[in-house]
Amino acid sequence: MQFLIALHHHQPVGNFGSVFEEAHRKSYAPFLQLLEKFPSVKVALHYSGILLEWLKQYQSETFSLIKKLVEREQVEMLGGGFYEPILSSIPKRDQIAQLNKLSQFLENNFGKKPRGIWLTERVWEQSLVSSLAESDIEYTMLDDTHFLYAGLSDKQLNGYYLTEFEGVPLKIFPMSKQMRYAIPFHTIEKLQSELIEINANYENNLLLYGDDGEKFGVWPKTYEHVFEKKWLQFFFEMLEENQSWIETKNFSDVIASQKPLGTIYLPTASYAEMLHWALPTDAFVRFEKFEKRLQKQKIFDANSSFVRGGYWKNFSFKYSEVQWLHKRMLELSHQIAENKKNGFDVRTAEENLYAAQCNDVYWHGVFGGLYLPYLRRPVYRHLLEAENNLTSRKQSVIVKDFDLDGSDEIKISSSSIGLYIKPSCGGAIAEIDFFPSMHNLSDVLMRRKEGYHSKVSKAKKEDTDIATIHDSVKAKEDGLKKYLVEDSYQRFSMMDHFFENEISLSKFFSNKHKELGDFVAREYIADTFEYDESINVLCKRDGEIHQQNTTVPLKIHKEVLLSKQEEQFEISYHFTSEQNIFTPLKFGCEWNLALSAGNANDRYFLFNGKKPKDFFLSSRGEEKEISTLSLIDEWLNIRVEFQFKTPVACWRYPIETVSLSEDGFERVYQGTCLVFLWEINTINDWKTSFIVKLGKCL
Repeated sequence: MQFLIALHHHQPVGNFGSVFEEAHRKSYAPFLQLLEKFPSVKVALHYSGILLEWLKQYQSETFSLIKKLVEREQVEMLGGGFYEPILSSIPKRDQIAQLNKLSQFLENNFGKKPRGIWLTERVWEQSLVSSLAESDIEYTMLDDTHFLYAGLSDKQLNGYYLTEFEGVPLKIFPMSKQMRYAIPFHTIEKLQSELIEINANYENNLLLYGDDGEKFGVWPKTYEHVFEKKWLQFFFEMLEENQSWIETKNFSDVIASQKPLGTIYLPTASYAEMLHWALPTDAFVRFEKFEKRLQKQKIFDANSSFVRGGYWKNFSFKYSEVQWLHKRMLELSHQIAENKKNGFDVRTAEENLYAAQCNDVYWHGVFGGLYLPYLRRPVYRHLLEAENNLTSRKQSVIVKDFDLDGSDEIKISSSSIGLYIKPSCGGAIAEIDFFPSMHNLSDVLMRRKEGYHSKVSKAKKEDTDIATIHDSVKAKEDGLKKYLVEDSYQRFSMMDHFFENEISLSKFFSNKHKELGDFVAREYIADTFEYDESINVLCKRDGEIHQQNTTVPLKIHKEVLLSKQEEQFEISYHFTSEQNIFTPLKFGCEWNLALSAGNANDRYFLFNGKKPKDFFLSSRGEEKEISTLSLIDEWLNIRVEFQFKTPVACWRYPIETVSLSEDGFERVYQGTCLVFLWEINTINDWKTSFIVKLGKCL
């Protein structure tokens, strides 16, 4: 048997330095140090460019060890997109640039350009062959499920194949799912028996194990299992002791000595779990039940290749926040390409764009991904940096369908602030960018139902056994079920609510309140105006108030006035109606703001200039008679201040989601919801206004 081992290592853009350090200490360094002691064991290694740069700067000994292993031809380096993008999710020009950037880095530092790549999350589309060929890539590897979806059988997967696109060829190797689930979770004895059985029963003698390198030490409980209890050492010893019938090889060796098994065309796919995660929530649950039903009838294993989930790009359908972020990235890519075509120097903007294409925040499965604000924040920062690189931040108005949802948005910009307004969704503000801090204040994820939430009540705080993360069911804290609240609209700002006078914060928090109006997330008509001092957007809606089984017509005019000179914008409201309401009601203007943490002493509220007793941004409560409200984030160096001409009441509470990560179910602070409340006795001619002032706090 020719046994190929390919391991992939990556840390997302903007991940905490402590995470890099821990992964290096528990996985990257000990793996390489042990591998060095077994020179007959050959391994192909992939590190994202982000991680390689960090290793070179902060862990030079480990970086030098990689180079040593490459020079003695024990390690073959794999390329890929430098910032680990899902290649099929970015334009072809960016695909080639990302591939070439990592290939050049590898050649400059290790003396060889890579001949093959690790394909991010194994998201395959046939057209990728063209980009890979133009980047001098000869081969890649995909899960065996890709090949099974094409109709092949297990016995046809012990080799490699050719594929092509428009006559351009590419070699593709199938990775064994059996090995991915066995290593390092099965005992060495059981694993050896599996290898013997594969070798005896298959016509061809090539087997590829491809997996995440973090599985060796970073995944829960694996450091103790793999290194302290010496599983990995015993694995390498087993390979050395059985060289008479199993030999580890590099991909280049196999290509030089073995011909492909044929030419195959693979369907658009990823690994099986990813296709499941990509399904909308209801379909996710139905698919899971269907699989279990087939397993119960004992017909799943023989027919699993005909059972598959969704399509990776539909994470944009499943999560509106992914759609917005992804289309913001694509729009910026087009702008950069246009500037480049016109002869402008866009190198800095390109670098920021490529960093913003890092895949982790564009999807969600077992790994936190989209749900982790500390990963979304750096991606938005790079997008804003790239935008800033292209322009001097002149005042502008752009009307365009930025997120490709079929309705135009309005972007207005000053030298320091950018606002994206969505007339189609309540005339709300979808994005508030503060350029002096390169921060998107609107990056708040809505609370939504997930297919795995049914398992929250069964989760335990600790697992006792070593297991793959796909099988582990645990929680980081008890009582998570009470946080499973489902929002009915996106968490934008400047959203218009009408409540009964007795409305309570707890009902609104749990989304069990009654809306008297038809304004939240409904369509407004918008106009833009430009004056000497400001850029204005006027949003209008002819709606209704439902009160005492009667409908009262109501016209709302709300206007955003973005100052050209100051770091602020003003919000004004004007209600008119030919009828009046029957009893007083409350008008609530909702804002959702994303700062960096909910429970940190240097991130806090000020009400009328004073800290409340419970000052954290994740605190919950109601304040009366507010003239000014400030949110302070000293870590980001941002101050957001609301200034009211007449005092108002204010609700505040944290937006917290319950999501699944490799460490189990966790509660994540996404941002803070503020609702400013006015008691209204008449809607014939009601007006109010307030100012939102942005700035640095230090």
